[in-house]
Amino acid sequence: MYCPTCGVVDGLTARCLRCGSLVPSPEHILSVLSREYGIPTINLDRFVLEDPTPLKLIPVEEARKHRIVALSLSESQLAVAIGNLSDQAAMSAIEILAFQTGLDVVLVLALESQIRAWIDRYYPLKPVPPVREP
Repeated sequence: MYCPTCGVVDGLTARCLRCGSLVPSPEHILSVLSREYGIPTINLDRFVLEDPTPLKLIPVEEARKHRIVALSLSESQLAVAIGNLSDQAAMSAIEILAFQTGLDVVLVLALESQIRAWIDRYYPLKPVPPVREP
């Protein structure tokens, strides 16, 4: 976790080891952002992908680069999880996605660590080229 007081990063505790300041958890920060921007949160560790069709709308390279994933698709809406609302490149990618698909994109906030795990879990791995014998 990042300490806003002294800048130390410590992933193990909720208190900075250098200055002793309380460090908000990623979950707490996500909750605050959700309230501030009026965007719901989702726990991707508990979300079950029922239909893989939305995954085809965001190529794996774009999903990894922008830390965004398509979760569900209806006739007119696409739900997309994002971890960082201040990432202008990610927001631009979502605008382009909405334009290309003609769908209303509905954002939900998720932890970036969960988005990375989601991508690793649900996107197919690139095929490994066969090894040529000499």
